[in-house]
Amino acid sequence: MKFYACRGQVHFFFIILADKIYPCLQKLIFLLAFIGTCHSSLAQLSDAEIKHYLATTKFKVDTEASAVVLYERITIDIYMEGPSTLETQKLHRIIKILKDDALKEGNLHLDIYKEHYKNYTFKIEGSTYNLDNGEIKATQLHNSGKYNTKLTDDFYEISAALADVKAGSIIDYTYTLKSPFYLVLPEWLIQGKYPKLITEYSISYPQEIELNAITHSPMKMEEFHDEASARNSPNPFCIYLNTTAFQFGNCSSYWVRKNVPGSRDEPFVWNPSNQLERMDVQTVKFHINNALFLNSWNTYNQKLWSSDLAKELRKPNEYLTDTVNAIIKNDTNAAAKARSIFSYVRDHFSLDKGSQKPAAQSLKLESGIKKTFYGRAGNTAQVNALLAAMLGRAGLKAYLLATGSTDEIPASPQYPIWGRLGYFACALRVGNSFVPLDATDRNNVFGILPTQYYNGYARVISKEGAPFELTPAHLNDVNTSAIKVLIINDSTKEVEYTKKLGVISSMNTRKSLAAKDEGLKPFFEKFVAQLDENATIKSIGIDNLGKPDTNLVLKVTYTASLTRGIHGTFINTSFPKILTQNPFAAATRDNPIEFPCKSDDSYHLTILLPKGYRVGATGGNADISLYDGDLQYTKDVSYFPEMNALSVNINYKKRRASYESTSYEKIKEFYSEVIKEESRVIEAKP
Repeated sequence: MKFYACRGQVHFFFIILADKIYPCLQKLIFLLAFIGTCHSSLAQLSDAEIKHYLATTKFKVDTEASAVVLYERITIDIYMEGPSTLETQKLHRIIKILKDDALKEGNLHLDIYKEHYKNYTFKIEGSTYNLDNGEIKATQLHNSGKYNTKLTDDFYEISAALADVKAGSIIDYTYTLKSPFYLVLPEWLIQGKYPKLITEYSISYPQEIELNAITHSPMKMEEFHDEASARNSPNPFCIYLNTTAFQFGNCSSYWVRKNVPGSRDEPFVWNPSNQLERMDVQTVKFHINNALFLNSWNTYNQKLWSSDLAKELRKPNEYLTDTVNAIIKNDTNAAAKARSIFSYVRDHFSLDKGSQKPAAQSLKLESGIKKTFYGRAGNTAQVNALLAAMLGRAGLKAYLLATGSTDEIPASPQYPIWGRLGYFACALRVGNSFVPLDATDRNNVFGILPTQYYNGYARVISKEGAPFELTPAHLNDVNTSAIKVLIINDSTKEVEYTKKLGVISSMNTRKSLAAKDEGLKPFFEKFVAQLDENATIKSIGIDNLGKPDTNLVLKVTYTASLTRGIHGTFINTSFPKILTQNPFAAATRDNPIEFPCKSDDSYHLTILLPKGYRVGATGGNADISLYDGDLQYTKDVSYFPEMNALSVNINYKKRRASYESTSYEKIKEFYSEVIKEESRVIEAKP
């Protein structure tokens, strides 16, 4: 029995094996993780059940849901037809629409890769059911409701629109797709936006194929010897594995999950996909040609290490020598050489339009270092492979680094899964460790990848291969603000604000400004609006904007109104406010609390009062701390009557990037205390 825990959830594996000698399933490995109950469900809905559900306005699984999936099944049939291996996929889904915001579920969409489009045959069927004077009214999907749309150069969209869909309707639709077998099977998205009463997944495949299925769920699976028993069991997660002799040489397996809650949007979730139940199925081996696919990280590494791009990276690449020598001619140590080469590649090479990502899922990386060098453009893997090659010419050791993004579930240290590591950066070896580099964006920083690629387990692609951990816990952002507030009179203040952004904030701000390409004025207008309402900007400025390896410094001066009291003017000593409202307002929490990075934010505030004004009690200092200072907020307020000034120093630290959901109440209380402290004001009187 094997198990592992990742990002607050328990995962388990089971491996389906079928070979020439044993045409049955040989091995099952899974983790016991959760105990639950649910009612038995039907595979299909009868007219009586449809009528019952049409009259139902709330469901126990989620009484506030906008829609509920009554039934869902994905059926995969892989079979031999002459020399070809074909695949038929079928998705059947029945949804009860409860609220208007779920009406879009009646618009059906299916994205198809361009290179596969010509090989697919499609069939889309559907019906909408409503109650009409107590009787079922069915509206069929007609051909006029079906249409094809080309989305991009890489995808086509097959679409259909069901008619007469409204709150209270039941929609019932089926996709059927027949195509060549492309090795990667559709994932089973067990959990989605809406709760599901029952969702099923079944596969039938020839004994010559080995498949592996990896489930991402905290549920315990109970095994049954027939499909009907699994479906009708009160257990919420069941599996049926066909382990008998097969008359036609096919293996089959079936899974069912019942009463699945819908996903819940919560703040501070770094990777929402990681919190949802799902299953991935992929090909491990074809016995026809004895070809191995993904059956271990060693196999994964071997395939990428033997790819054309990795082979090209290992060549002498002597054409790079003159350029590299010119870049590092003034550098006296390895660190300086690495930084100079990184800056050169980052500043002089760009991504090809339309081919920014390599074909990672095929585990085939096409060569292109030389082409990228002379053409000044390539995909992400080629640009970063060029960086590694140039570092190699300088006598440094560098490799490709395969990592995943927060758009996908993190890769598992135990087993490789298609598509989880779809981005290729560079790993510079320094002693016994590696430094991650990505030269594909002019605003990237040495030693730090774009933050979305800190998604857990990654792999260095070398002869032996090596694991590489990339999480928000490896990032720390230090921001410092200096603010001078001049109280002009009892109703107006002038603010001089200078903020030195941390390395991560600087990188993200540069990228945001480059993406919007609308100038500095809108940026500062938004920045100041978060500080004061009805402010009038007098001057703005940014230092180091074109120097990505330095910290950005924001400078703004503006005037704004003050809040007047009966006897004087109210001044908030928490300026700017770190938080205006508690981000953890919900009564309960399902997901872990995950911050984008660790951080240290300090604010040094000087408030100059008008002549003749005085301040009474300052309210004292504050020190709010949680988990031995892992979360900490401190505030020190001093009043200097002889200078007619207030000095305020605030420090807000997050020394950890993630917390389990069991910490929710304490974290919620921490921020409640911070909000309370930041709401305190003092009164300045003439």
